[in-house]
Amino acid sequence: DSLESVAIEAQFHARHVPAEAGAGGERAAQMIYYVEVASALYGMTINLDIDGIGKTSLVKIEDAVDKDEKVRRVKASLSALAGLFITSGFGAKLSRFAPVKSIESAVATVSDNIAFTVTPPQIPTYIEDTVRRANEVVNTLKNLGIDTAINVITYSRTKIEKAKNVATIEELFKELTDIVLRKLK
Repeated sequence: DSLESVAIEAQFHARHVPAEAGAGGERAAQMIYYVEVASALYGMTINLDIDGIGKTSLVKIEDAVDKDEKVRRVKASLSALAGLFITSGFGAKLSRFAPVKSIESAVATVSDNIAFTVTPPQIPTYIEDTVRRANEVVNTLKNLGIDTAINVITYSRTKIEKAKNVATIEELFKELTDIVLRKLK
């Protein structure tokens, strides 16, 4: 299905170079060239282990920083992650080329007492699958006497039951950071 969303085309560009090129001699003041550009749908999965921030991880797992420093590090991590998506900071040639791009859908989870990874976004029903799996994991662990919770936040054109649905990617990151920072208090 993603093959239907792929397009490759050559775009006409012109570059202006000052007439004096310096020690190497003169070059043409204007250069015409083509850039081959492609469009595609990309899917990313990013896991951030908030509990592991500010802790040792080799022989003995223990706090390596105080609580205030841990909160600062968590905020820095979440800021970097949010900045990547909110400002569309991913992609090539962004200093000289401004492609049209948008985030079509996203799902984020915050889990307690278990590492939980969302369904890969290359699967068309990844949001629905993530919500279903999260509920199944919570129920299975509850049957085993393990208290856990998995918060699911979705950004999509489709509203999903048993999840927090938001209207923008910015709102998704606001909800995500609110949940994480509440848990750190």
